[in-house]
Amino acid sequence: MGDLARVEHKQKLRRIQSGIDAAKEAGRWTGRPPAGFDVEDGYLQVNAEEFLTIRRALERVEPGYTYAEAADGTPVAESTLRALYDDRRDLYFYAEAEDERLQAAAHELEPLEEPAIPDDTSLPEQEIRTIVRDEIRRHQQ
Repeated sequence: MGDLARVEHKQKLRRIQSGIDAAKEAGRWTGRPPAGFDVEDGYLQVNAEEFLTIRRALERVEPGYTYAEAADGTPVAESTLRALYDDRRDLYFYAEAEDERLQAAAHELEPLEEPAIPDDTSLPEQEIRTIVRDEIRRHQQ
């Protein structure tokens, strides 16, 4: 009886894996979506507000803020921010990903160009970038 149960269990696992593989080949997302994305009808969609919040936090890490400082005031956990910075920085900065499904969802995003900052401004560069991104987001809605 035990051997029969093991065989049935292995067959069940193969069927489950086969279904997951077929869904992935069809471009569907299986499992929990990455931060800044939602799953609608099995496909990834960008959650613009969450995505831009993460992008802003990651941009604070670039000039030397600690992960804790960059995550402060955002709903993003420090550990999540560290993992995203290490593993998916290109996705959030340049809308580029190795996974085709992520790339398809990020395709609607265009990397934000570096704003032209006048030399005579008294605002810090980071604050200007935030203002520019907020304006772009407002126009997209």
